[in-house]
Amino acid sequence: MYLNIIISFKKETDQNIVFVKDNGQGISPEQQEKLFKGMSNLTTTGTDNEQCSGLGLMLVSSFVNQIGGTIWVESYPEKGSTFSFTIQKINKSD
Repeated sequence: MYLNIIISFKKETDQNIVFVKDNGQGISPEQQEKLFKGMSNLTTTGTDNEQCSGLGLMLVSSFVNQIGGTIWVESYPEKGSTFSFTIQKINKSD
């Protein structure tokens, strides 16, 4: 199975939203609840049978929160995941 990743971007009035979508194995609702709640010893097996700890996602979540954004996931087992996060717009004035 080839993993496809699509990155897209949506402009809104006061923020931008970045979407990162894949066609991987998806994440169960039980695992989704643990994703953004600190190091919860979440270990899973990835699409290529690699062990995943969620550390990368925790770092991204921390960075997004530090810049005032939010992060969330929509995922369905066997159908893939879409991770989304917001970035506040900065108004430049002369």
